[in-house]
Amino acid sequence: MATVKAEPYEFEFDPRACALVVIDMQVIFGEPGSAWCTPGYPEVEKQIARLAPEFGDRVVFTRFIAPEHPQGAWVPYYELWPFALVPPTDRLYDLTPTFRQ
Repeated sequence: MATVKAEPYEFEFDPRACALVVIDMQVIFGEPGSAWCTPGYPEVEKQIARLAPEFGDRVVFTRFIAPEHPQGAWVPYYELWPFALVPPTDRLYDLTPTFRQ
């Protein structure tokens, strides 16, 4: 069993019976120079890096990737954030170094 210290309470789980899904731990959100840098990213990164080994090969990483051609409500959004309209292979969409394999 593993214990996660969380608010409003901590909880226990068996990492052998579940998977860890890690969402959007990418350069675009974690690099200090990025317009989308997320406050608190370094602390979250540390906690995920601490938990991941408990799950072995049952860790799944998702990656946000902007659409090639924004549509609908996304058009004005990306007019404000054109830096994110890069190919999926751009380094902005890479996982941060802690999670690269």
